Amino acid sequence: MEILEVTQKAVDGKVVIDVPETMREKDLKVIVVATDQNSEGWADLPPEGRVEILKKYTGSAKYPEAETSKYDVYNQ
Repeated sequence: MEILEVTQKAVDGKVVIDVPETMREKDLKVIVVATDQNSEGWADLPPEGRVEILKKYTGSAKYPEAETSKYDVYNQ
């Protein structure tokens, strides 16, 4: 599988991608993801900024009331 990653701004609601010769005439899967400004410079963020991003995921476990222990990984 060959992966081509391109980052560019949409112009008039359109994105045009020139693919290399090896990808022409092949079926391609296109996934469009809006980039977040903070995702590029994670290392440049102050510690408080990193914590705020991580707080979004607090309590997002599917079954948070389930009891777990450090040995549960071996019992799967």
